[in-house]
Amino acid sequence: MKIRNFAKLLVLGLSSASLANCASNPKVDILIPVGQPLDGPATVQFVAPETQAATKLAVGDKLTAINASPLPTFGDLLSNCAAIKPAIYTFTKSTGEVFDVPVDSVTDDKGQLKFSLMRPDDAFVLTAPFISKPVPAGMTATEFGSAMVSMERWQGTPNLLEVQVTFLAGKNCTKCTLKSFGIVDIAHNSLLTVIPMEQAAWIEYPDAGQPGQYVNVPPPIPIGATTTANISGTVNGTYQQFGNVGTYNGTVSAFGNATTTYNYDYSATNAANMQNLGVAIRNANIQAQNAARTKFINERYGNLRLGALSPGETVTGHMFFAAPIGFEGPYAFVVMGESKSSGVLFNVNAAGKVARAK
Repeated sequence: MKIRNFAKLLVLGLSSASLANCASNPKVDILIPVGQPLDGPATVQFVAPETQAATKLAVGDKLTAINASPLPTFGDLLSNCAAIKPAIYTFTKSTGEVFDVPVDSVTDDKGQLKFSLMRPDDAFVLTAPFISKPVPAGMTATEFGSAMVSMERWQGTPNLLEVQVTFLAGKNCTKCTLKSFGIVDIAHNSLLTVIPMEQAAWIEYPDAGQPGQYVNVPPPIPIGATTTANISGTVNGTYQQFGNVGTYNGTVSAFGNATTTYNYDYSATNAANMQNLGVAIRNANIQAQNAARTKFINERYGNLRLGALSPGETVTGHMFFAAPIGFEGPYAFVVMGESKSSGVLFNVNAAGKVARAK
C-alpha cells in the first residue's frame, strides 16, 4: 500500500469546507458610528436655550417638510436643501402633532438657526459595503472633501480595529492633501498604534505549524494459518453376515479439498494509517489557514494613500489599529487635511454592545 493511499481514502469523505472550518474563525464586532441615519427622519438634537426657538421646538421633534414639500428622511433634506429657500418649517412631535414654524421665529438677527439637527460629534450614517457585507458607515466632511468610514473590531489579544475609508476629494479643491489618519481612544485620550495589514492577517490567522510528515505503511505480519479439510464419497456393494463376521462385495469412491486461512497482525499497519490520517487533516488545516490569510489580505488591497490628491479623485482602502485590553472606546477616527481635521465617532461598551456616546 502506498504511503498516502489509505489516508486519502479516509479524508475523501471530508469536504474541503469542513476542513476549512479547522482554521481559526475570529469573532468580529461591527461598530456603529454615532450620528444621524440618512434613511431616517431629520430629528432636532439641540435647541438654544432662552431663545424664541426654545418656545416652539424640543429635542426629538422631527423636521418633515419645508415650504410644504415633504422631506421624509435626512437624506431627502440634504438632497433638496440647496434648491429650497426655507420660509416655513413643518415639524412632527412624538405624539403625532404636526405644526408649522416660520423660519424667522427660529433664527437670530443674522439668520443663524437656533436649533440643530446634528450634535457636535455626529456623522451622517448610511449603509456601505464592507468586504462581502453591508455595514453602517459614518460620513463626515473635511476641508476639501468627504470621508466615509466603517469600523469593525476583531476580538483577540490585542483587539484589532479594522477601518475601511473611502475619501472623495472635492472637484474644486486647490489643496487636496491628506496628511494623516488615526484613531483616538477617547476614554484614555490615546492614539492607537497602526498595524500593517500583513501583520493583522497573521494575528487573526496565526501560523498553524509545520506540515506533518507521512510515514510508510507496513504490510500486515503473518502470524499463522488454519487448514480445514472437507472429504465426501460414495459406497456401493453388498454385505453378507455370517454370525459375528461378514463379507463385503462392492466399490468405494471418495474426494475432498483443503482450505487454508492465513492470520495477520494489523496493529502496525493500522497505527501507520491513523498517523497518516492525522497528518492529512493537519495539513488540510494548515492549507485552509494559509488560504484564509491570503484571502484576508487580497480582499483589502486598495488605493488609499496619504499626500496630494487630484480634484474629484476617490481613494479607498483598509487600515488596522491595535486596541490594548481595556481600551474599549469610544473610538474617534480622525482625518487630517492641510490645516483642519474631522472625524467619525464609534462607541462600544465593554460587553461589545453598541452604546451611543453621551
